[in-house]
Amino acid sequence: MPHIVMEYSTGLQRKTAIGELLSEVHATVRNAGIFAPEAIKSRAVAFDEYVIGDNGSEGDFVHVTLAIFSGRSPEQRQNLSKAILAVLQRKLPEAASLTVEVREIEKESYAKYGGRPQEGKT
Repeated sequence: MPHIVMEYSTGLQRKTAIGELLSEVHATVRNAGIFAPEAIKSRAVAFDEYVIGDNGSEGDFVHVTLAIFSGRSPEQRQNLSKAILAVLQRKLPEAASLTVEVREIEKESYAKYGGRPQEGKT
């Protein structure tokens, strides 16, 4: 179930391989060992228009949202956040803003379609 959404300024595309960065964040969540690897989904979204503090659109940013089902301990959520931030800091030390948010989703309000039906099931 975990969904990783990496939002970033388009200027980063000239400075780093976004796909590789997303893969590394994905691997960090996978390696935490608290989610089924096949359940983790990651995507990246670029932004042309943004404002960072009083600097407008000067400087690059990355914001990672990790949406997970509720039930993980505060320590687990904090460890995930810190591990993802460490990846961003290592890969993008000159970015103006690097942030991570671990957001809980209630299972009761989550809907999913799994794609094609499993063999023998209708």
